[in-house]
Amino acid sequence: MTSADPEETWRELEKLSSGVGLVERRVDAEARLDIHLAVRKPENLRCLLVSAHGTPTPMPPPVTTRGLEWRLLPDADQDRCLLLVTLNEAHFSDIFTALAGDLIGRLRHAPDDASSLLEALARLERWRRLLEAAGSDGLGWEHQIGLYGELWFLREHLLGTLDASTSCKAWVGPDGAHQDFQFAACAVEVKVTGTKQPQRLRITSERQLDGAGVPRLFLFHLSIDQVQGSADTLPALVDSVRRSLEGQPGRELFEERLLSAGYSDVHRDRYARTGVGIRETNLFEVAPGFPRILERDLPAGVGDVQYSVSVSACQPFAVGAAVFRSVLIGVDRG
Repeated sequence: MTSADPEETWRELEKLSSGVGLVERRVDAEARLDIHLAVRKPENLRCLLVSAHGTPTPMPPPVTTRGLEWRLLPDADQDRCLLLVTLNEAHFSDIFTALAGDLIGRLRHAPDDASSLLEALARLERWRRLLEAAGSDGLGWEHQIGLYGELWFLREHLLGTLDASTSCKAWVGPDGAHQDFQFAACAVEVKVTGTKQPQRLRITSERQLDGAGVPRLFLFHLSIDQVQGSADTLPALVDSVRRSLEGQPGRELFEERLLSAGYSDVHRDRYARTGVGIRETNLFEVAPGFPRILERDLPAGVGDVQYSVSVSACQPFAVGAAVFRSVLIGVDRG
């Protein structure tokens, strides 16, 4: 059985002299599945192997993403299937260690082989999205503050008003939804600015402020300053939300949304170097007359529209937090 740290195990395997092929070590002798950490010689490429009974139908194709690849290798004679995940670029090793720990933790007590393979492939897909969004160096500043704004809104306006599970389910921005939060009664788009006055909100599609199909649409604006050395950082905010969700049913979903957003604790030291100072917050209701572009008004053939809206032009549509909360809990029907 290996040590608890995949990194330590891989380093031990890399030191072993061998000719060609895989040098393996099982993760947990008591696990239902055969899970091994391995190093492919002579290149010393780090690998993770999961062996399970049965073969998915249809067989998914191999996947190659930034620094990693994975594939399923069926063994029809033994009615088994091997999931092989390989690190191809050394500078992604920290990410790969975190990925391995995530998979091992989820698969160690798997109820059955078939569902475990599907779970592993789903987790790998989320890690692929993280790598494509953030790469080996993590999120850039603009993406950091965008995520900061969504988490700040989640903590300050949702948790404590709604239950944790409902709040986290509503956070759909990381999965590519048109608005960052979607509820039965309303939707909310979050925008963060860190520029000097006059501040402008960048709208990334014609659907973002189009309330078609949404009972009521709100726009939350967070204005910030970049503050070196401040303790108010993205990792600190993530930790704060995690504490609020401790023991709650929404905690696991929150971690999945973080991963989809491109956030991993692998990069927390980098993110912690720059803090945030909050200048002001605004909450607007996107109602008739609001400065925006609507999809129905676009000429035929025009799409993928991006534009900006000045914060000052939105002020006539400002609403208080109490109004938003009343809509959220279904008291204010408009």
